Amino acid sequence: MRRKGRIVVLVVVIFMLLTLSLGAFAFQNEPDGFRGLKWGDPPTEDMALWDVVVGLDLYILPREKLSLGEAELVLITYCFYEDRLMEVNLHFFELDNYALLKEIC
Repeated sequence: MRRKGRIVVLVVVIFMLLTLSLGAFAFQNEPDGFRGLKWGDPPTEDMALWDVVVGLDLYILPREKLSLGEAELVLITYCFYEDRLMEVNLHFFELDNYALLKEIC
């Protein structure tokens, strides 16, 4: 019985160590949003509905600067689920722009 108790304690300790160490593998510089919008925010008044895809509302900002760093963008879409920002898509052409964006991110 005493041996079984030690095994249980050992398993619990190992589980706790593994669980606590998972934070070390998280994305270190994860952004909390994009260009002033935070994840979970509703669409702003100056956004225009661009498309609806499978329950997701895609918005654009009509007068938005279409660049990020030195990369030239074609379109930026803001994806909302139940009126909460969940994703931003950067649309671009050419591998040069991909390389520039990869350096930033």
